[in-house]
Amino acid sequence: MGFECLFLSANKRRKGEQNYFYWNISTGELDERCLDGVDSIVHLAGAGIADKAWTPAYKKEINDSRSGGAALLLEKVKQLGVRLRSFVSASGIGIYPSVDEALDEKAAHGSDFVANVCLQWETAANAFKSNADRVCCIRTALVLAKGKGFLQPFEKAMQLGVLPVFGDGKQLLSWIHIDDLVEIYVRALTDSNMEGAYNAATGQAVSQRGFNQSLATARGRKVLMPPLPAFAVRAIFGERATLLLGSQNVVPAKLRAEGFVFQYPDLLPALKQLYAQT
Repeated sequence: MGFECLFLSANKRRKGEQNYFYWNISTGELDERCLDGVDSIVHLAGAGIADKAWTPAYKKEINDSRSGGAALLLEKVKQLGVRLRSFVSASGIGIYPSVDEALDEKAAHGSDFVANVCLQWETAANAFKSNADRVCCIRTALVLAKGKGFLQPFEKAMQLGVLPVFGDGKQLLSWIHIDDLVEIYVRALTDSNMEGAYNAATGQAVSQRGFNQSLATARGRKVLMPPLPAFAVRAIFGERATLLLGSQNVVPAKLRAEGFVFQYPDLLPALKQLYAQT
């Protein structure tokens, strides 16, 4: 099944490009032509959680770019009388607390800043039930994509021959290969049985120290892994230290029950595939 994709961008310079339409969440601007003939929306917008210090202003931007973006889309959908087959929204495994036990989609939510952002994000997505046949929220783990996102700072550190260990390095990291994540989104768009929240994680959580070792092996590099004590992590990163010191063992219970098969279920082969041409 093929798709014609239309894109929303906050970059005014892209307004003239084919299939690109301008929006500005903070001012409530949205080129309504982007909704002509649209039957599904995938909402991926969101300021980077780890990109900047969590000042009050940036915390607001993190939240508004997610739940505020969904609210703006819903406002326009209602105004134009658009009926959607599906509304698929990104979310994050940060919705869960920092614990070592396995967490499926029925697990209790956390109470920190990131958990509250995810809760508001999903609440805004679920408001689309009034105008969509289905709503799916994809609770995404750390995404393995070469040169992007989570892996980018590790790649830069490796250029210096180091991969720091945060705290005791025993905290569990839940992850997913970018190809598997894309397949989950395609399935969410096309499978009429998919509805509600889904954990997009392989279920093969690994310690942060173990992740470093697998990354070094995949790259064929020898690196130093100096420890950075928890107090130092907190001093350097402030409240964002929870992203580096927290532990989450997230399992994709609903995807497994519905027969989804991960192409890259194990960490080392997943990393080797990403860096095969490096």
